[in-house]
Amino acid sequence: MRIALAVHKRAAIRAAIFSLVVSALGATASNAAMQMTPANANESALAARADGTFAAVPEVHGRTKTFRLVAREAQWTLRSGVTAAARTYNGVVPGPTLVVNQGDRVVIDFTNELDVPDTIHLHGIHGAPPEMDGVAGISQPLVAPHGTFRYEFTANEDGTFLYHSHSNEAVLDSGLYGGIIVEPAHPRAVERGLSGDYLEILSAWQLGGGPEDHFTINGKEYPETRQIEVRRGDRVRIRWINISSENEHTMHSHGHDQRVIARDARPVPDGDVEDTVMIGPGQRVDVVVTADAIPGTWIVHCHFLDHTQDQQGMPSGLITALHYRGTPNVFAAMDESMRIDMPAMMQPSMHGAPQAAPFRPSRRVLLALIVALAAAICVGVLAVRRLRASRRRILAAERGRRLRRP
Repeated sequence: MRIALAVHKRAAIRAAIFSLVVSALGATASNAAMQMTPANANESALAARADGTFAAVPEVHGRTKTFRLVAREAQWTLRSGVTAAARTYNGVVPGPTLVVNQGDRVVIDFTNELDVPDTIHLHGIHGAPPEMDGVAGISQPLVAPHGTFRYEFTANEDGTFLYHSHSNEAVLDSGLYGGIIVEPAHPRAVERGLSGDYLEILSAWQLGGGPEDHFTINGKEYPETRQIEVRRGDRVRIRWINISSENEHTMHSHGHDQRVIARDARPVPDGDVEDTVMIGPGQRVDVVVTADAIPGTWIVHCHFLDHTQDQQGMPSGLITALHYRGTPNVFAAMDESMRIDMPAMMQPSMHGAPQAAPFRPSRRVLLALIVALAAAICVGVLAVRRLRASRRRILAAERGRRLRRP
């Protein structure tokens, strides 16, 4: 017992050190992002957000905000040891978050630097002409490699939206999506007084050449997902977006309720309070969480468990946490603790989900099986001998009848 406690204490200490290092690196990355210049003149500059995404810095002319998005290939690390050859907007996954105010005129200048033609669909944006819908052959021609296209719309409705490639599943699952946040001109009471606003994009990847096999929150897998930082009494908004092509997600918050305030940018009446929110592909759900639990680290995760573990059954994928500032950050300790205490309990299955270790019978069971098999063989041999003897008697009797015939 003492050894186990010591192991867990060491794991917690190492996890806390890991979190401090990640936080320091995150701060460095954020500072770098704030000072980052675009890779080329066709890309908007990026600014780091608290949720781990990057906001595109627009060109502003009155009520018109212009964003420059470039689809291009880039290496993207999902977590330590897992790096994908991603297709991105402006080199990041998810693509830059576009933040505008209700009533703004929004312009997206799109440049395609991929080796395949593509378009952008403005998901959930209503009121624009069909030419802005991004459907190849119906609303516009495909944008060829090195080609450009200008998308325009007026942000008439507030809420959470997204933009994404309107190509096939493999292209979408390689990183071509991003969030659009339209701030309300007249916030509802539930939208006022919030201490944080977190965009959380749930996405999937096809790294094994088959179905979706890796799952990320804002482009990262646990334990490298960004946590939601709170103080006791805070109210934070979480904007869930599911851009997985094949999978629903059920986001469960430990120790906290999620008050649903909007679905697909449509306000939801008071009273929809859940601790497990289901989000289908393409859907958006906005919730407000009140930090009213005992301060600590409370995980938030998808309850489809194959979306939260790797091929060895260890924690990965769609896991984040509500972390109360001022308390030890043990977010990464679950990974190390389970790898120490569950070394051989699970075996990888064909689909990446764990299954029980194979059955290994004892010597006594094996001996009983051998005896039973031998008895069955003996019974079978005796039965065959009896059948042969019976057949010989029948043949002999038949020959005797033939000989007695005149």
